[in-house]
Amino acid sequence: MDTKSFITRQEAASLLHVSLRTLDRYIRRKKIKTKREGKNVLILEKDILPLVQNIPVEQEVYQDSSGDVVPDTREEDKEYALVPQSTAILFKRLFEEAQRQIEKKEEKIEMLNYKLGQMEAKLKQSIPLLEHKESTLDATEKIKEQERILLSVSQKVKMLTMVKNVYLILLMMLVISLPFLWFFLMQH
Repeated sequence: MDTKSFITRQEAASLLHVSLRTLDRYIRRKKIKTKREGKNVLILEKDILPLVQNIPVEQEVYQDSSGDVVPDTREEDKEYALVPQSTAILFKRLFEEAQRQIEKKEEKIEMLNYKLGQMEAKLKQSIPLLEHKESTLDATEKIKEQERILLSVSQKVKMLTMVKNVYLILLMMLVISLPFLWFFLMQH
């Protein structure tokens, strides 16, 4: 094979009316055979010609309301894009792929919404438990406060009991000492 029957990637992309990236995808998918000469990637011209012949002539097309790309047969003057048919087909495939991905994502969103609903239900059930814990903490604090008050009152009662006992002892001493005092006062 001589190099005159080979073309560059740029020339092939131009003939096919596609970008270099799209051409590289064709090469990776082995739709087009290549040959390397140093850093250059060469493509056999006879491998490109059948692909070029399958590409229809550019024709005005538009995307209808259902999302399909169709040839323009409209008579009225409406806004629409002039797109080569091969590009329109590519866009249609990309659009369909994007729709499939969106549908998958929507299914995931629905599943996640379902799981979120389940978690919200569990959370609603756990709120009474939280309220119970809070009320238990409040009750515990009230009990501790009551215990502090009880301890304070108990100390006051002990003090009053001790004071009462002191007064009783003093009273008893006075009662016992009264006859002695009377006797002592009578003698003088």
